[in-house]
Amino acid sequence: MKNRDNEFFREEELDELVEKRDYETLRDKMSRIFACPCCLNGFKHCRKYLEVFSKEEIRKTPTFAAAEAVIQAIYGNLEKAEKYASYVGDERLMKLHLDVIIPGTDRERARAAFLKLAEIYNNYGILPNLPLAAGRITMINGFRDMTMYGNYMHDRKEQLKGWVKSFYGDSFLGIAEITYAEVCDQRDECFEAITTLVGIIPFIEKEGEIAVLFIALSIQMRIMIATGQIAVVYPILEEIYQRLHKEQSRWLLENFGAMKAWGLLYDGDVDTVTEWMENEAPSEFGELNMLDTYKYMIKMRAYILEEKYLAMLSLAEYLREPLQKGDRVMDLCEMNLLCAVSYFLCDRKEDAFQLIDELLPIVKERRFDRLIADERSNQEIADFMESASIP
Repeated sequence: MKNRDNEFFREEELDELVEKRDYETLRDKMSRIFACPCCLNGFKHCRKYLEVFSKEEIRKTPTFAAAEAVIQAIYGNLEKAEKYASYVGDERLMKLHLDVIIPGTDRERARAAFLKLAEIYNNYGILPNLPLAAGRITMINGFRDMTMYGNYMHDRKEQLKGWVKSFYGDSFLGIAEITYAEVCDQRDECFEAITTLVGIIPFIEKEGEIAVLFIALSIQMRIMIATGQIAVVYPILEEIYQRLHKEQSRWLLENFGAMKAWGLLYDGDVDTVTEWMENEAPSEFGELNMLDTYKYMIKMRAYILEEKYLAMLSLAEYLREPLQKGDRVMDLCEMNLLCAVSYFLCDRKEDAFQLIDELLPIVKERRFDRLIADERSNQEIADFMESASIP
């Protein structure tokens, strides 16, 4: 299978170059890394090598400035990300990529950049170098929140395939189908979602990217949980792990533990969740890493399971501003639902109902039906939803 791990990215080799102070070779290798298929988790691990160079060198080297802009965005520093993005100068193609990759509330700028990149590919055959899902188990809420286009993705499958090919070329196999299946799942159209997944997964396994298969199998597991088929969670988790291990997909493996903890939450496997919390869960004390957002969401659920409601609410406040600045509507909806549950369970019911009143119009507009339904498997959360008259 295809893998987004970069053949030029060997940390041991780069460490050796730093130790030898062979900065010219390091510069060459770093430039090649950033020019290859983009994996945002990989950018995170490149940070220490960019720090070898002075700020002036980074600003004067468009490839380095672009990489630093992405890294600043990963750590939630969107103002600094925009500043470094401005240093790419006349590198128009690079600037378009940054308009897409760096999250923000200017939706029109991102949309215009998407359209221009597609036009460049169709007219000149220059394929964009865009990330897929930033290590998450979602296509519609991956490196950007794409849920505003839910109706388009649901109603225009064939057109969606054409767009996806313009952005990912030979790696497009399965992306449109998985995106469509995920939108169907969010709209509680489980049968349509699962039949789409079952039809495309064999083709992805033969010729697709491991990152796409990771998302496909994860959505399949989510649907199985939603339809009460908890028993299949364990074999699906094992299959996902074996695939990631076989393909040596180190960046995707970073989120596997969180996905496993999430899946086993629904089976009441408290021991596995506790072990993940102690050994793998990201800390909310220190520097924020937006690539850990999925893990933070799992951690919030674990806090609720452990009845640590104030800890859950503190974690939510830690994330709120970066999510708002990044226009992460779906993440904010999920987080606010969990906040409402925590308020309710620690007897702050007025705060809980106020959050729900703010949340429901967005859920209805973007058809996040499954976002609400998934939480009902927890009896305490189900009781809260009934009290709040959530449909």
